[in-house]
Amino acid sequence: EAILRVMGEKIPELPGPKIFNPKQGLLELEDYTGSAPGWYWHSFPSNLIWPGKSKVDAVLLRKLAEKHGFRDKVLLGKICRDLSSGANIGCKEALRTPSRSSIAPTAFEFGPHVSDAIADWLVKGFAFGPVELSEVPSDVKVNGIMCKQKPNGSVRIILNLSAPLGNSVNDGINAHEFPATMSSTTKWLRVLNRAGKGCWIAKVDWSDAYKHIAVRREDLNLQWFSWLGKAFCELCLIFGSKSSVGLYDRLAKLVLFVVCKELGMPL
Repeated sequence: EAILRVMGEKIPELPGPKIFNPKQGLLELEDYTGSAPGWYWHSFPSNLIWPGKSKVDAVLLRKLAEKHGFRDKVLLGKICRDLSSGANIGCKEALRTPSRSSIAPTAFEFGPHVSDAIADWLVKGFAFGPVELSEVPSDVKVNGIMCKQKPNGSVRIILNLSAPLGNSVNDGINAHEFPATMSSTTKWLRVLNRAGKGCWIAKVDWSDAYKHIAVRREDLNLQWFSWLGKAFCELCLIFGSKSSVGLYDRLAKLVLFVVCKELGMPL
């Protein structure tokens, strides 16, 4: 009876996003649909280091994994190669031809947020730029950007790697080559039951998760985008790529394995 009563109750509305608190303190523009004036770029961060560098130490991770008896040597080799040499995002040769897609209306709607997020990427070394559009090689893919507002008021930038249809980066990636194993409510309830009444529950979010893995030099021409008349290139795994989930998932699970072993926690 209690379960039926709860099921009939109206689900409360989610709270609205927090007030946007920019990280880089950029001056705001009245319009974000065109090119920004020259003065705007004077205070805009710049990162011209190419290619990017993974944030996880491959040598140390391998040492810790071997210390704790990680059995899958082939998988360990792939993960460490991603970290040391940059990940292969898996786009096949036929779909690596030049293309261009447009910026989504959501990016213009949250113009100050998008600029702040890009500037933050540059400060952290996650993206290359800004450079003039005329400096971009002719054989690249310039992807449109979309954005999704986060609960903290900022936005998550998503490169649209699924456009243009038929000649996109995602069209050239076989997602089955990059499997990811997800959890479920059932698994979580089993763990909760095993832990017992009065147990503590915590959630740990890996900030800038995908950006911990740099992309190999050969694939960077697939990861360009433009904003306010300048060009940029993402140097790490992209939120919007078919292969990013699997590439990140195998690293995250290895790190979890090492952490659990170091702390003496059951896997």
